[in-house]
Amino acid sequence: FFLFPILYSFFISFHSWSTLSSPSYVGLENYRDIFFSSHLYFWNSMKNTVCYVGIVVPSVVVLALIVAVLVNMRTGLQNFFKVLYFMPVICSAIVVGIIWKWIYSGDIGVLNYFLDLFHLPTKVWLGDTQTALGAVAIVGIWQSVGYYMIIYLAGLQSIPSQLYEAAKVDGASEFQNFIFITLPMLRPIILLVLILTTIFAFQAFGVIYIMTYGGPVRSTNTVVWKIYISAFTNFNFGYAAAMAFTLFLVIFAISMVQLKYFKS
Repeated sequence: FFLFPILYSFFISFHSWSTLSSPSYVGLENYRDIFFSSHLYFWNSMKNTVCYVGIVVPSVVVLALIVAVLVNMRTGLQNFFKVLYFMPVICSAIVVGIIWKWIYSGDIGVLNYFLDLFHLPTKVWLGDTQTALGAVAIVGIWQSVGYYMIIYLAGLQSIPSQLYEAAKVDGASEFQNFIFITLPMLRPIILLVLILTTIFAFQAFGVIYIMTYGGPVRSTNTVVWKIYISAFTNFNFGYAAAMAFTLFLVIFAISMVQLKYFKS
């Protein structure tokens, strides 16, 4: 049930196949097109993907931890803030994309309205190659923080309170508690969040589809976007499958490096 689609996709990656013809074996031709083709579309999409991951992953790992620590403080509004921060997670990519596309709008956008209110320069955020990818990355961060906040929160609440009580007796400050107790105890959770965030960031697609459609001038053209276009617009399923397996190997290698680094 799980292996068949994966193995069949791997099989297709060695074939030339569209909906108008039966698969024909081409060997490593699809992989050769990925790595050595003169148009460099794959490498451009990989560069955009790596930039997106570089923005989203550290931001989510840190912000989700900060939010979790704040929410974990004993206040009467704890449950309210849990729901508030988790709400973006349950919104579909379509809803999130439409909302943020309106926020970033050059003419009627809320962001430009407030910038203009304070006499700051405005931009067409999703229409500028310099800002489009960063704007989309911010949406990815906004939508992800709540999910990983819940994971961190579970880790925080599993830390024995006796550790903090003993530190308090020794005169440790809140900051020292965080550095010498909280962070070491959360090390496995941080690793989990780091790996999951990396995997999902490399798979960015839905919000990009709604907000920019890969533009402007391919500036938000990620690898998953390129796979989608190759498969369902160009109907080149073999090439799309080869890119998908290449992306899988990249994600797997990065995850293994992260795992080895944290274990050491």
